[in-house]
Amino acid sequence: MENPYEEQQQATIARILSTVAKLNESMLHLNRSISANNPDLALPKQETNTYNVKVSETVELWTSLQRGTRHNLESTGGMHEAV
Repeated sequence: MENPYEEQQQATIARILSTVAKLNESMLHLNRSISANNPDLALPKQETNTYNVKVSETVELWTSLQRGTRHNLESTGGMHEAV
């Protein structure tokens, strides 16, 4: 028996993976920019502040996505206990 929600679930998973990939890329860039071991790679202060705002927005987006996903799983009965 096929899962009637499979297409929707695959789309949701694809969006989550895309968001996580962007978050990982942002965190790698942030780590490089504030690295104490490589001061030559450090970004200027204003650019770092701008980047911090973008990281905050990413965190807010991720939190919102997580809440929405949890709500959808709970409302469709797809929420399972953690393994």
